[in-house]
Amino acid sequence: MIETRSNPFTCRVLAASQRAIVTVSGDIDIGTAPYLERKINEALALPISGVRIDLGDVTFFDSSGLHALLRAQSAANERGIAFALAAVPRDAMRVLELTGMTERFRFRESALPRLPVEPPGPVAS
Repeated sequence: MIETRSNPFTCRVLAASQRAIVTVSGDIDIGTAPYLERKINEALALPISGVRIDLGDVTFFDSSGLHALLRAQSAANERGIAFALAAVPRDAMRVLELTGMTERFRFRESALPRLPVEPPGPVAS
């Protein structure tokens, strides 16, 4: 955890079943963006096919965070790893929109991967 003036910054990597989720909370700014990028790169070093960056608890996002995400996405693309942003807060989405970056990223509503839907089985009596 990194303490910033307004909100503590945390970044955690969870990996399972060929996927990783990087969960971020607090402010992403010039002081915390390098740490975010390191944590995403740690996830990219795992034997995974996809990574989602969960921004749902991000309270501030500036160009430093944007550059960190762009570099991490580039690293993922070089490794053939799918890269998506999840639960992007409105203020962070606004930064992406103003900079014309919404076309560069894939977006998901949730950090959790969609599970395959299994048809219902026979009802036990």
